[in-house]
Amino acid sequence: MSEATAEATALTTREIQALIPHRWPFLLVDRIVEYDPAHQRIVGQKAVTATEWYFQGHFPGQPVMPGVLQVEALAQTMAVYVAKQPGYGDTMGLFASIEECRFKRIVTPGAAVRREAPDLIALLGDYVMNGPRPCDVVDRVRELEAQGAVVIQGNTDVAAADLDLAAAFPWIDEVPRVHEVAAEWTHAELGDERLDWLRRLPPERRIHVDDTLVLACHASPGSQTSGLGSDVDVATIVERLARTDARIVTCGHTHVADVRDLGWKQVVNPGSCGYAFDGDPGAAWALLEIDGDEVRADLRRTVYDTRPVSDELSERGLTGDVYRAATIRTGRYVR
Repeated sequence: MSEATAEATALTTREIQALIPHRWPFLLVDRIVEYDPAHQRIVGQKAVTATEWYFQGHFPGQPVMPGVLQVEALAQTMAVYVAKQPGYGDTMGLFASIEECRFKRIVTPGAAVRREAPDLIALLGDYVMNGPRPCDVVDRVRELEAQGAVVIQGNTDVAAADLDLAAAFPWIDEVPRVHEVAAEWTHAELGDERLDWLRRLPPERRIHVDDTLVLACHASPGSQTSGLGSDVDVATIVERLARTDARIVTCGHTHVADVRDLGWKQVVNPGSCGYAFDGDPGAAWALLEIDGDEVRADLRRTVYDTRPVSDELSERGLTGDVYRAATIRTGRYVR
């Protein structure tokens, strides 16, 4: 989530140049508008003018800022952050790599390009049961939690942690063997210490952004299993949302990205990061911006190569893995 604030110059161009070695024409951050080391946050800005040197050839008559330079602007902004940390000294950092970069829009003359990190990351559950590497996933989520991310428990996390399939899938009279097998395998892979962490996760968390209350839950307020999908009738949606005073409800569970403004409340479902059901296999997430009474939710996708993941899952050979692999590869629920 990114809380929008009034822009003010935290560092000028001259101050930036005192921290990093880049100079014209390759200094691609004009100023730092926010710097908050307590929350590991920095926001840089680059004013893109019609006289930029790269517009002469990219492209004549239709100037577009090259994507590689947008990435460089991001790297320079992060270099400023690193340079301000204690003990950095005169060391010069080099940009080593970037993975799965995707651009949402073109940048043309007159644009002000911002490079920023969110104030808070919220992870909404269902981390381990349908993938081939549950230990790696838990370890990565715990790293994010240690950095301040809000992490809540989903219904399949209950299935994997405690093998309580009736609690995890209460809408199914007889839980299929494919779910049982996956939960048992994941449970055995994780081991006691990771299982204890998974069990301790809260079912929901409340986040205060100034005067706005945001609820992070898995399915709906007060429930890990009663979702807010498009197939649920309006009366039921209203009843479920009435269980919280939160103005904004962020949720998952349906594996389908969705934003709904109901006037009195707004529902933001970012979809699934790796097990989507809406036809787009990309990793789904959402950027939520809150500025007083104004709320903006931007649904986003990060493209990644699903083939190695689906192949590894198929090769595992559990009952149902062929269908799980097809779901990952296509972004549609296959069974």
